Amino acid sequence: MPWLDTVLRLALGLMVLVILAVISYRDAKTSEIPDALNLALLVLGVVALILVPEVGLRSRLIGLVAVSAPLLLLALAKPDSLGGGDVKLMAAAGFLLGWQHVLLAAALGILFAGIYALGLIALKKASLKEKFPFGPMLCTGIAITYFFGSTILTWLFP
Repeated sequence: MPWLDTVLRLALGLMVLVILAVISYRDAKTSEIPDALNLALLVLGVVALILVPEVGLRSRLIGLVAVSAPLLLLALAKPDSLGGGDVKLMAAAGFLLGWQHVLLAAALGILFAGIYALGLIALKKASLKEKFPFGPMLCTGIAITYFFGSTILTWLFP
């Protein structure tokens, strides 16, 4: 029943989008990402292990640390630069997406954060020292990568 596979993958994608939207909203409002939301995303990664077997367990395990470990090191080296929620978010996203896609998601999130920061500075609504929630930018990168990552990576690396 190929239609069932399609329906289940669509349902998984919608659940991922809902969790990412809630994470974005909570981080934008409170500058915190609840552990329960990161755990929910990780659980969806476990479900994806079954529904999306093209991304193997090895890729998912590497993805778990590919972005989150460098973010953790940055957070430890420069306190108040990142929150622990951002690190956990990228760990969960790495297991959901696999290592290649989580690197793309992080790159997109960093790009969006840079554009947002430059826009705030250009509009004189913030200075270089201002902090803003990084989670919504990461979630946007994760969402784009979840749905279009393979296409983007094929386009970038033919």
